[in-house]
Amino acid sequence: MKIVRIDAEADDITYGAVEPDGIRLFHGSPFFQWERSETVLPITQVKLLAPVIPIACGLISPALRRVAGRGTGWLLAAVPLGLLCPELKALPYEIGEHHFARVPWVPGLGVDVAFHLDGLSAAFFLLICGIGALILIYSEGYLAGNPRLGRVQGALLVFLGSMLGLVLSTSIL
Repeated sequence: MKIVRIDAEADDITYGAVEPDGIRLFHGSPFFQWERSETVLPITQVKLLAPVIPIACGLISPALRRVAGRGTGWLLAAVPLGLLCPELKALPYEIGEHHFARVPWVPGLGVDVAFHLDGLSAAFFLLICGIGALILIYSEGYLAGNPRLGRVQGALLVFLGSMLGLVLSTSIL
């Protein structure tokens, strides 16, 4: 069993045992009695890209509105609903269950892009995607004659992606 040091804080040191299905966390010293343990599972690729997908769709939304015309709000609502469905399938989360992903961003400085998903962040993930889909559908009828509707829907998707990034991020920096 390989034991790795996960995080070091002032008075709590966390170690983890690398297993094939994830990392099992241990709080305390690896040489004395473990205080508690929980399982950390690797995050799926869809959840890793969850903040990026709405932002990318938001950037192409004005062009999509010009090409597709009416009903683009329903089409764009498929983006948050597509992120929502796998998360609903993964519910309920067990107490202490965490999903994580870490990708090196600037390795020379030790800066990583890291996402963390637990029960609370999953609840906000569902809330953001569900309400975001409803707002995109509603905007289609409410702003029906507005020539800038594609831009508004794009801004809504970019905002949705940034909110997902904020909820899933382990650090705002």
